[in-house]
Amino acid sequence: MSSEVVIVLDFGYSLDDNKLSTVDEIALATLQYAKSRDYNCVILAQSKTYEQIGGLSGWELDQLYELPVGQSTSFGTGGGSTWQVLNAAKDFMDQHNLGTDAVLFTHELHFDRAQKQAAKIGIRVQKPEHTLLPILCHSTAAQWWCRNRLFWRLREMFGCILLRQKGQL
Repeated sequence: MSSEVVIVLDFGYSLDDNKLSTVDEIALATLQYAKSRDYNCVILAQSKTYEQIGGLSGWELDQLYELPVGQSTSFGTGGGSTWQVLNAAKDFMDQHNLGTDAVLFTHELHFDRAQKQAAKIGIRVQKPEHTLLPILCHSTAAQWWCRNRLFWRLREMFGCILLRQKGQL
């Protein structure tokens, strides 16, 4: 495989499937990016975003893979954490000889920390060219810290301390 690698992280999936969420925005941005690359990319997506990408009709993606690590439910050191998703992506990239460079899709608030964690794991990530990452927070997000910027900043203040203690940042 010589395709570009795209890693997609969940952020702020909705408690109500009928309401727009950040996951929807991330999925759409990822698909638009893939289309701009004539679908010549390997997309490694966390569970909720994987479901959204796969569920959108009219897109021909034969290189869409789920990173089956679940959803983060805490300060991000356990199941479904950014660290676990990025480790699963690195394992996939190593198994398929995809190198260490990737484009990362997530929420704009999440990108800087995710980029630092990716570097610690051995993945060089960058923002997608000519594509804006989502910037809005949605009040219907299942994860309280994704509902607004203040909640995100509070979680990051305390969460980053834990991540550093665990060697994940």
